[in-house]
Amino acid sequence: MKYISYQESTITETKRIENNKKYIKQQLIKEKEYLDTMFDKIDKNIKLDEDQKRIILTDEDNIMVIAGAGAGKTTTITAKVNYLIDKQKIKDKEIIVISFTNKAVNELKERINKEFNHNVKVTTFHKLAYEIIKKSSTPPPKIIKDEKIILKKYIEETIKNNPNKIKEFIKIYYIYFRKWKLPIYKIITLPLINKIKEINRLINIKEYNKIINNNKNYDKLLEYFKQIINLLKSKNLTPIEIKKLKTNKKKSKHFLKFISEIYEYYNQELERTNQIDFNEMINRASKIIQEKNIQNYKYIIVDEFQDISESRMNLIKKITQKIKNKTMVVGDDWQCIYSFASSNITLFTNYQKNEKYCEIFKITKTYRNSQELIDIAGKFIQKNPSQIKKRLISNKTKEFPITILEYKNNEITSSLINAIECIIRKYGEEKNILVLGRYKFDIDNIRNNDILKKNKNRIIYKKCKTSIDFMTVHAAKGLGYDNVILINSKNDILGFPSKKKQDDILKTLIPEENTIKYAEERRLFYVALTRTKNEIIILTPKKNESNFIKEIKKYKNVKTKRNI
Repeated sequence: MKYISYQESTITETKRIENNKKYIKQQLIKEKEYLDTMFDKIDKNIKLDEDQKRIILTDEDNIMVIAGAGAGKTTTITAKVNYLIDKQKIKDKEIIVISFTNKAVNELKERINKEFNHNVKVTTFHKLAYEIIKKSSTPPPKIIKDEKIILKKYIEETIKNNPNKIKEFIKIYYIYFRKWKLPIYKIITLPLINKIKEINRLINIKEYNKIINNNKNYDKLLEYFKQIINLLKSKNLTPIEIKKLKTNKKKSKHFLKFISEIYEYYNQELERTNQIDFNEMINRASKIIQEKNIQNYKYIIVDEFQDISESRMNLIKKITQKIKNKTMVVGDDWQCIYSFASSNITLFTNYQKNEKYCEIFKITKTYRNSQELIDIAGKFIQKNPSQIKKRLISNKTKEFPITILEYKNNEITSSLINAIECIIRKYGEEKNILVLGRYKFDIDNIRNNDILKKNKNRIIYKKCKTSIDFMTVHAAKGLGYDNVILINSKNDILGFPSKKKQDDILKTLIPEENTIKYAEERRLFYVALTRTKNEIIILTPKKNESNFIKEIKKYKNVKTKRNI
């Protein structure tokens, strides 16, 4: 008896499903000892649960694994690879594991290749794409170090020598910086005739020089252009398609025309200098795959699949269409927090609908958080009806895993000290602490004093040697710390949730979710809550707490204290 996948089947669907159920049941008994002792030589504390075992034994064309925070997805991927090689006699070179970051790749390499002594290809999307390109390009393109160099060249060479383009550039600059409320903001609100006169007066080389010499704002504008170009490339749009994008405002159409010209120049400059950016790597590799032979992988495993973009999804599909491999994707839609970098949550939530046949599994036993914490976090995230439903299970318990510490407006530093001291008293000096901010600059609200000192991304607590790191919630995804302190939970434009409004262009390229307000911010807050192995203390201004704090205050097992 063997597992029959959908594409391999020559029998009725009813008989196929019945066959596979019997096969899994049989294999769970037959391979029990192997599965139960797989990690014994590495760590006897790692034990595969029933859900993980079923994933390992299932050999469907497409498998989707929905993993909870701290539920052991790296363990599941490692075990799947190990089983394929040990029991299914799949060769190392016939398996590829793809993730998004070097950090995730290195962790998977450590587990799969070093600890289990395999030689499986574990790589990022970009490294895979670049390898494909290098095999078909002589000489291979160089990876661009900074896209802004080309953007600056366009602005400071092409635009500078064209009075009409100078005029266009200045208009774009004014439109963009309205959000910073520069003095020029007043010009845009003037009656039309005065506005035209004022703009006409300003459009000259002197004004142009003034803009490009304003280092801070000019760099912000270049970063914005860079973000737009990256988003456009992730969708693999042409300059003509960019001009046709639907926007709600006339000034946005004006901007699209302008950015399409920069985009065209940018691509031509890359080609002229034989350079390539990260998004172009994915797009070009997808084209090459259609025309050339590639490594005949039998299994593709994609980690952190909630971060998938249109271009990366297209790359996977092109490979699958070419070599007819089996695919397993692993991720957590509750932790999809990178839409600004082109990830698209609907590619995850609709994955099963978009494949001919896909078996879905959930791994719900978490090894990081207490049951009380994941119940709170799960209830909070599932207020969004578009999130996939699941309930995580933990053997750990903690009556009050979340403490909201209220402070007066001038007490944030003292409340942080109190939170640190509270954690040290409970858990000892040897347990590490993560201080989380919504933004990098949240740490600027903490003042150095005789007890506390900031040192880059570290906080020195002078009374003891406790390890205290600071990072943003985005940077902390995937990490686990003994205890966590969140220092930004205010109701503000730059609070948590962030209430910064996207401009019309970003709204066009990153469609807003309309299922619940601040949907991605809610997922980000979920990530913040689930970084801790023990408890999280949330510092909140008593008279200006965010809606998220007001909401979780009502939940069972959340404690509120005053900063004293």
